[in-house]
Amino acid sequence: MEAQVHARRQTIWIITLLALLLTAILIIIISRLRRNYQLRRRLAIERIDALENDRDSLSEDLQAERSQLQRIQGQIEEIKNDRRQRSAITADSILNIKGSGSLQAFELRFDVLYPGFTERIRQRASTLSKREMLLCMLLVLNQSTAQISEIMTIEPRSINIMRYRVRKKLNLSGDQSLEEVLHLVAGEPTDNPNPTQP
Repeated sequence: MEAQVHARRQTIWIITLLALLLTAILIIIISRLRRNYQLRRRLAIERIDALENDRDSLSEDLQAERSQLQRIQGQIEEIKNDRRQRSAITADSILNIKGSGSLQAFELRFDVLYPGFTERIRQRASTLSKREMLLCMLLVLNQSTAQISEIMTIEPRSINIMRYRVRKKLNLSGDQSLEEVLHLVAGEPTDNPNPTQP
């Protein structure tokens, strides 16, 4: 009988120890799960904050782009409303075309003033480089070799070489004026009463 009581006590102790061990294991597992959950939650919050910051930054960039686009559209509307502004594009207003984005704005403004010029000149000489096309635009705007040299930051001699290459690509004869041909392509009358047709 005493042996049975002793065996029961041992069984109770073993069950109690097992229960305590299982409880300790459960507590460890739950605490680790809680820590992992908190870590994932913190990372998710940080990721959300980063995404919100990115969104805010992109929103600011988009707003700046919209403002710039509205400003350019306003300038285009002004130019469209007053075609006399052709003469207002001088070396002073295009000296900064080398800067980031300003060449594109210049080309856009030029295309508004002289619609279809770039397409028509490309039909005549499809191999014109960007710099040669810029030279043609500046010649249409009546810029001198010195002014073009300053704008394009190259030597006047290089401008003359580029003019020669443009003449060659346009298949101009010796008696044809490059400026007159470009003005005709731009749709402007020239001083010559019998200009060579492009």
